[in-house]
Amino acid sequence: MFASQSALVIENARLYRDEQRARSDLEALVDTVPVGVLVFESQTGIPTYVNRETRRISSKLASPEFTPEEVLRILTIRRAGSEDDAFKELPLTTMLRDAEMVRAEEIVISVPDGESVTTLVNATPIRSQDGEVESYVVTLQDMTPLQEVERLKAEFLGTVSHELRAPLSSIKGSAATLAGSWASLDPAELDLFFRIIEQEADRMSSLITDLLDVARIEAGSLSISPVPSEVAVLIDEARGTFRTSGGGNDFRIELPSDLPPVMADRRRIVQVMINLLSNAARYLINVNYSCRFSANYFCRSDSLSV
Repeated sequence: MFASQSALVIENARLYRDEQRARSDLEALVDTVPVGVLVFESQTGIPTYVNRETRRISSKLASPEFTPEEVLRILTIRRAGSEDDAFKELPLTTMLRDAEMVRAEEIVISVPDGESVTTLVNATPIRSQDGEVESYVVTLQDMTPLQEVERLKAEFLGTVSHELRAPLSSIKGSAATLAGSWASLDPAELDLFFRIIEQEADRMSSLITDLLDVARIEAGSLSISPVPSEVAVLIDEARGTFRTSGGGNDFRIELPSDLPPVMADRRRIVQVMINLLSNAARYLINVNYSCRFSANYFCRSDSLSV
């Protein structure tokens, strides 16, 4: 009898230990997920669990000495895109009162000093076996990174629209001049307008290629074909293309004599250097300047950086 009781005690201890281990593993998992998780007590609405991401979000709203529980008491919540809602009408409060589920509600959380963060809220009531609501689990996803991506996309599209408009205007103007004054133009003038049309069409083609590359990068399907390339040759090609497209002529090239070949996608790395030159020239209009090419190398894990 004593042996059977001892075996029962040992088995209970093992089950308790396993349960505690599983609980610890679950808490560690929830604490490290990149989504804020809060658990509220059903009767009082007091948070009984707050994970690491929730603490990070709350730190964006108030100074570090405020705990997430204290931040909850001073925050204001409203639906994204609307004016301040009355607190009693908020999804979280409604859920606590009426045991309702909330799915993918975009909520702006702010504090009196004006700091705010947009989150995507999901909330689920947890019920006991007899159907009574015991607690609520709320998840918060910080939308700030996604908003920044959308802002950058809008900025990029605005830049591209502006860049496309310039060559298109040149092509249209040259074509209109040729159509209206063909007979009165001498061969040199005709050649000039045709070259303008050709160069600006190439410029538009390059911009469209860049757009397609951006789409491929976002889709994770951008193909890179690195081949051994001489740095001096790459720089000279970029310089020549920049000159023929109307860039400046004042260049200085400073390269170590012992630079080894690099593995590079020739077309893409040349385009990167052309873009750098174009950006430099754009911000140095009406200023005497010189562009200096220099390169150095270092080896790390059998890789070469230039």
